[in-house]
Amino acid sequence: NSIKEILSNPDVNALELLDIIHNDLTATEIYVFTPKGEQRSIQKGATALDFAFLIHSEVGYKAIAAKVNQKLVKLSHVLKTGDKVEIITAEDAKPSPEWLKFLTTHRARTLVTDYFKAQRKQTMDFGRKQLETAAENLGITLDEAMLQRLEVAYNVESRDELYNGIGIDTISLDNFEE
Repeated sequence: NSIKEILSNPDVNALELLDIIHNDLTATEIYVFTPKGEQRSIQKGATALDFAFLIHSEVGYKAIAAKVNQKLVKLSHVLKTGDKVEIITAEDAKPSPEWLKFLTTHRARTLVTDYFKAQRKQTMDFGRKQLETAAENLGITLDEAMLQRLEVAYNVESRDELYNGIGIDTISLDNFEE
């Protein structure tokens, strides 16, 4: 619209026109609107999911889809200036590792990465406790030598990988006593 106005105004010189076009093309931010009409700025190239994390981390974590200009779109939809964005959430939704493939803002990427780090730590703690309980029930002492033998037996490269595998049940303790 700005360019149309400039082109129809004979007083504008070509240099001003080039400056305006250059500024529009190289802008690093776009402006989008919430369903209530509040304007928010976000970096150019941002997706609907980036916008969800801009609103609030919990909105981002629970996002399942978005409506952009009243149309249902994927969370990976790239936003443009002027878009009206509504995030659709679900209480039981959780972040997906796939999200890291299309998130563009530093804040959103950091929040999702931190979420997975926390989940992995909880999973490893759970796996370690399961292993300790199994060992205790069998009267086995989990010393360094035993833990190293378990890493070799379960073909894992680290203690963390062992605990994580037990925690997510890809490593079974059913034959632990053998």
